[in-house]
Amino acid sequence: MSAASVPVPNPVPNPVPNPVYCAREFDEQDLRLIRDLLAHQPALNRAALSRRLCERLDWRRPNGELKDMSCRVALLRMQADGLIVLPPSRQKAPRRRTPLAFTAATEAQAPLLQPVHELPALMLRPITQSAESRLWNEFIERYHYLGYT
Repeated sequence: MSAASVPVPNPVPNPVPNPVYCAREFDEQDLRLIRDLLAHQPALNRAALSRRLCERLDWRRPNGELKDMSCRVALLRMQADGLIVLPPSRQKAPRRRTPLAFTAATEAQAPLLQPVHELPALMLRPITQSAESRLWNEFIERYHYLGYT
């Protein structure tokens, strides 16, 4: 039998792809874990559920902390997509964010007048401490056109 006459099997189409929420793919085993946690620990509130889930999935930020806020967002989106049913929210009313007080640390500086090639190299690094996070949020609130949301 020649190579030209060998039948080529049809590729099996991929069933429904795994959903992706907050840049994380959730396979059927992950969804089963979430459903099991919801079924076997109904007293967990949403925050505790997200922390427990992050621990079980080892879902962490680069600094090692749990990605519990991303997990809460993912859980809400899974519920909106009909994949899970979360316990009712225990929060009475949405919390209002306290307006950020501007400090001298984020006041406008003198403009840079040198050509770009004369400036020192730009360095980007992740924020790892809460003081750095507060400073970042203050800069965003003060200078970004959408503010801190």
